[in-house]
Amino acid sequence: MNVFELIADAMHEPELAVSRKAKVDAAISSGQHVIFDDEQDGHTLRSSVYPIKSPKGGITRLLVIVHDITEQIMAEKQARHNDLVFKALLTLFLVLSLSWMMRAFCLPVIISA
Repeated sequence: MNVFELIADAMHEPELAVSRKAKVDAAISSGQHVIFDDEQDGHTLRSSVYPIKSPKGGITRLLVIVHDITEQIMAEKQARHNDLVFKALLTLFLVLSLSWMMRAFCLPVIISA
């Protein structure tokens, strides 16, 4: 996929085309690589744009690499959800254990006094 295909592919989504063109322009004007994420058709795409310089130092080409990271993003969200569930279950276990220990060890002392 060349840079024009990257931008043209987003033409049915004008905001996406404008955003992508701005990132490509930033790579060209700065001479530095640019990495950005955007969404298209329900997929999260990570694009890397690398300016390729001639021996004289001018930018003659761009290397554009696009990865579909949708599954990675979904896996990260699932992992965060699982972490929250685990922490909630651990908290519940600790509260119930403490409650049981208080009943088992403290209540008899209070009653006998």
